[in-house]
Amino acid sequence: MKDKKNPVLVWDSSGTMTNSFPERFLICADAYLTVHPDTEMQITPKNKVATASDYVANPDAYAGLYKRFEKLNPFVKKGIDGYAILEAIRQEADVRITTNEEFVSFQKGLDKGVQEEFYRAFKKIRKNMKESDTEAWYGLQPCYPGIPDAVRKIEIMQLFGKQYVLTAKDSEIVAAIVASYGLSDVIPRPQVIDAPEGKSKALAQLASEKGIQVYHVFFAEDSMPNLIPCHEQGHPTVLAGWGYNNDAQRAEAVKMGIPVARDAGHLVEILKSMVVKE
Repeated sequence: MKDKKNPVLVWDSSGTMTNSFPERFLICADAYLTVHPDTEMQITPKNKVATASDYVANPDAYAGLYKRFEKLNPFVKKGIDGYAILEAIRQEADVRITTNEEFVSFQKGLDKGVQEEFYRAFKKIRKNMKESDTEAWYGLQPCYPGIPDAVRKIEIMQLFGKQYVLTAKDSEIVAAIVASYGLSDVIPRPQVIDAPEGKSKALAQLASEKGIQVYHVFFAEDSMPNLIPCHEQGHPTVLAGWGYNNDAQRAEAVKMGIPVARDAGHLVEILKSMVVKE
């Protein structure tokens, strides 16, 4: 018989709570130029490292690469994967990559050392952008429509003991973003947690720390590559259909029995029904 301890809800950050794709795209572009400063591929308008303010001032100048990057973004699990996207575009391989398996296969063929160099640059650029171009940096990652209302409605309804935010990004940065949405009273800094070894491991650790079963740790996430291991681990999961996923992935979720939320309001209704059944 299942225990009656209060379940908790874990929100994914990027792609579920936050539309941070413009920020990820720009930082990946800058990191690629840092690693390959002499590339002939058009990355930014002047093929020089760009600031957040540069992008905000003229986003249309990045539109061509942005659209191609966006097509492969549903296969991304963390920042280092941006290198594989840009390399696929450079090699004109992006048109052939249609599944997560094909993306992973392509990525495995790339130089691991260069990918790690890219990721180090990625993290450094993000930190510098946050500190030196703060207002524009925040502007690159607004919350999705209805998210603050959904968080507060869930709190008022007392569906869960606590709400958390899980990130593969950096919990300090994400906590600042959550606070910028006016939600730090519901999700304070200690409830924004890192996933250094993957999200399924982070959720299992949270369940262990709270003394609850994995089926009492609910997870809302937009990335199927991240969501599937959590679903298979026994967590009640919901795919944020408004985030970084495509039609094929949403269909896959339905086949696996994972509910797909159309928007934040629909997510609340799904969670309510899941908690009642549980």
